[in-house]
Amino acid sequence: MHPPRAVLARPLAAAALAAALLALVPDARAASVTFEMRGTPIIDPATGKRKIFEGGKIPVLELIIGRKDDPNRRVIKIPWAGGSGEEKVAVIRTAILSAKAFDPAFPYPDLDVTVASIDPTKTRGSMTVSGLPKKTPVSFLAKHAGEVDSTRTTGDPIGAIGFRAPAFASVDGVGGTALYVGGIISDFGELAFSLTPSDLPDLRGRTIVAALFAKLDPLVDGFGVDIIDYTPGDEVLTFLFDPDLTETAGVIYGTTAETTGTFGCLEAGEPGDRVPSGARTCDPGPESVPAATPWLSLALGALLALPRAWRVAGRRPARAGRAGARGPRRRGKSG
Repeated sequence: MHPPRAVLARPLAAAALAAALLALVPDARAASVTFEMRGTPIIDPATGKRKIFEGGKIPVLELIIGRKDDPNRRVIKIPWAGGSGEEKVAVIRTAILSAKAFDPAFPYPDLDVTVASIDPTKTRGSMTVSGLPKKTPVSFLAKHAGEVDSTRTTGDPIGAIGFRAPAFASVDGVGGTALYVGGIISDFGELAFSLTPSDLPDLRGRTIVAALFAKLDPLVDGFGVDIIDYTPGDEVLTFLFDPDLTETAGVIYGTTAETTGTFGCLEAGEPGDRVPSGARTCDPGPESVPAATPWLSLALGALLALPRAWRVAGRRPARAGRAGARGPRRRGKSG
């Protein structure tokens, strides 16, 4: 026997009212950022083998949650031996969740990380860090890795890209011409520029940033973005995204040179996010603080970063034939 229609209507109406009321209450931990990581195993032309380390320096990826002066800031370090974008996001996810699991005082209890396949060739991998308080900046740095990545979110964030080094290498990991890349993403598309050493008078970080500013500044308005607080000599470009013009907000950053010093930062947001606040920065700082990542997490990251063939080597012989508020907008000063 089915209950009368009116009896069903009351709980359904109550549920609808509760959902509507909940929708009016901002979820302080609903914000997220999504990374698109790129990676291709590099083959050393001299040996024909997969290249792992350059000059004995182990590539280390760093994901930094929080502002540089925030006591809840966490720096998660992930050893990276090279590989595809999909392999990279899987390794980073494991390191982040390990840091959360083994740190009793981890300040982001609702944090979660999901990964997705977005490229049949696996060159690119997608990773979303969610469950963060709104406007929490998330930065990504790649030390000695030589890569170009992007970060995107929605709402009303600020973002930044940086080239912070006395001199970047002029060649990539296999001796080709290095690229230095910076740009933004909005509902209007991607606006990014790649510079080579021949485009620059020198390879200081501030010189690269000045050249990117000169190319981006005349065009970003058409993408719903402003460059704010730039002064010649800065090593960072900061972007303000206008939520009335673009719901998507993202930054593109990196270099193919195996030089430490590039980063991208973006505040976590959510669709429709409008949270006025005072002056904000999105800059991980000149040097990362000591890692908050437990040693066990580092060990797990190091193990997962190794190619699978290395991890199974020695277990059994290979078979024959098989191969192993928002404040006032200030335009950047151009002079």
